Amino acid sequence: MEKGHIFFRIMNKKETFDDEFISHVTHELRTPVTLIKGFSQVIIEDDDMDEENKKDFIRIIYNESCRLSSMLDKLSQISKLDRKRIFIKKIHVDPVEFIREILKKFQSQSEEKSISLQFNFCEPVSSVMLDTEKMTVALEEILKDSFNVLSWNEKIEITIKFTATKFIIKIKDNGRGIPSEEIPFIFNKFYKVSSRPEDSGTGLGLTLAAKIIKCHRGTIKVKSNENKGTCFIITLPLM
Repeated sequence: MEKGHIFFRIMNKKETFDDEFISHVTHELRTPVTLIKGFSQVIIEDDDMDEENKKDFIRIIYNESCRLSSMLDKLSQISKLDRKRIFIKKIHVDPVEFIREILKKFQSQSEEKSISLQFNFCEPVSSVMLDTEKMTVALEEILKDSFNVLSWNEKIEITIKFTATKFIIKIKDNGRGIPSEEIPFIFNKFYKVSSRPEDSGTGLGLTLAAKIIKCHRGTIKVKSNENKGTCFIITLPLM
């Protein structure tokens, strides 16, 4: 009898979780779909629309399509990681060159906002074992999160260091920070920090990053102070 009650409770929790997840997905999809549909309809029905307005509307449709595509792609990757349907293929990597290649992708963005990108490391540097494709995705998502909260002339500092068995990456910014009561939730699917109302992200990037790091047998922690900045601390095994 007790086993039956336990099974019922487990199934009840699963059903509640599934319902909440579907509700979140529906809510997040509604905005881009509504915008795409609305602006498309205006273009179709307004034969006299001038070219400048038409280009603006098409640009909005394109941006929302990209956001929708990004959301679906991340959901797919998260689902595969949860079900262990993505294999981690580690290779020996020079961590300095690996980080530098990632930072190159953010160079133009940092120049546009006059954001200082600092990379710190001490010699000698050990080789590490990573799935470079997936870890690149994880670090890019964390860096995107930092860029999203920074204003002009602020900075992001990336530091790598080693212990006897661990490879540690710190990504620190001097942005607005995260309220302490919200830190436990920032890796949840679709979670958006309340102090970032202008954030147009999917709320999935940090979830994806955390799951990739976990699949590397690593951990990610966050330290943050409001109006002072945030630091992501990633700890990975050397082998």
